[in-house]
Amino acid sequence: MLGIDVSVSQKGMPWDRYAQTDVSFAFIRASQGKMPSYQRPFTDSQFQYHMRGAIALGIPVGVYHLLTARNAQEAESEAKYFLSVIEPYRKNIALWAVCDVEDEVFLPKDKASLTEVVLRFCDAVRAGGFRPMIYTNPNYLTYRLYPDRISSIPLWLAYWGASEAAAKRYDPVIWQPGKKKIFGIWTDVDYGYFTPPDVKPAPSKLKAGDRVKVLRPLIYGTEKKFTAYFPEYDVISVSGDRVVIGIGRAVTAAVDAENLEKV
Repeated sequence: MLGIDVSVSQKGMPWDRYAQTDVSFAFIRASQGKMPSYQRPFTDSQFQYHMRGAIALGIPVGVYHLLTARNAQEAESEAKYFLSVIEPYRKNIALWAVCDVEDEVFLPKDKASLTEVVLRFCDAVRAGGFRPMIYTNPNYLTYRLYPDRISSIPLWLAYWGASEAAAKRYDPVIWQPGKKKIFGIWTDVDYGYFTPPDVKPAPSKLKAGDRVKVLRPLIYGTEKKFTAYFPEYDVISVSGDRVVIGIGRAVTAAVDAENLEKV
């Protein structure tokens, strides 16, 4: 089963065209702990764009955070920020909330300290009601982490250029073998060894040309509100439970069908 993972590096990728491919799931970078030039957690600038695209496509979605914590306290702080970013999409996240362990600048160099940092982050994610997963590579599993202490947490293995047989020795749930250019954009590709949940949105009973009133003025896939200036709107297009409304052809917002009522 083929999947992709995306971030700001895939800015503006054409999600609507992915319906023509065999992509079955996606992981989207939500946040990062820090950079040398910016010493606090921040949200990936393309997170909302990618989430909206994947949700509209109707494939299972997971999210990830690039861990940069130097100690357990920072791990908990980063997890708290990560959870705040993904919370508005809770109902849309059918897969794991991933701890991306590959940073070479900030993470502890000794096994015991880094293993504790990773466990503390994953514990916080679990306490927040999401399923943790660890993304890392064979080098980290050999020299930077104690694999036996994290063995209960599902593994997403980055093992580029390896054979599938070599990758499976690490018993990953997901294996990332490298990159692939899809519609002109280089994207990390992944092979999933799990049964995907059925998350395709149920077809809406609404159709283009219908008139609706807004019950809850929330932008699709988020908890962000928009201003509903008019008592009724035109349905411009429908994709699953995602309904684009407006006046005539002027778009107002994309809205979950459950937040609309046909008039």
